[in-house]
Amino acid sequence: MLVKVDPDNQFQMQVLYWILQERYSNADVINIDGSDALSELPTFDEHCEFIRQDPYKYFYLYKVDSDTIFAGAIYLKKNLDIGIFVRQHMQRQGLATTMLQEFLETI
Repeated sequence: MLVKVDPDNQFQMQVLYWILQERYSNADVINIDGSDALSELPTFDEHCEFIRQDPYKYFYLYKVDSDTIFAGAIYLKKNLDIGIFVRQHMQRQGLATTMLQEFLETI
């Protein structure tokens, strides 16, 4: 299930930061040449400020069901690029496809 990101929700901001930390720990896998990714992990406060600037047209966290922790995030940039990230322990279960389908039905 998609959960719209609320920049005032401290728990969501922490989850998004955990996701960011995981992405940075796997930077050699996820970052491609020419991407606009940062070379250093921002601080938690810097990350929160970035989210508060409303950088995405749509931005959601994803839960498999109401009893699980967030499994990933999906967003649509203002230039219409879509970004999807599934947490490592939840990968290879078809979640990215499910997330994208729900996302496209929602927006």
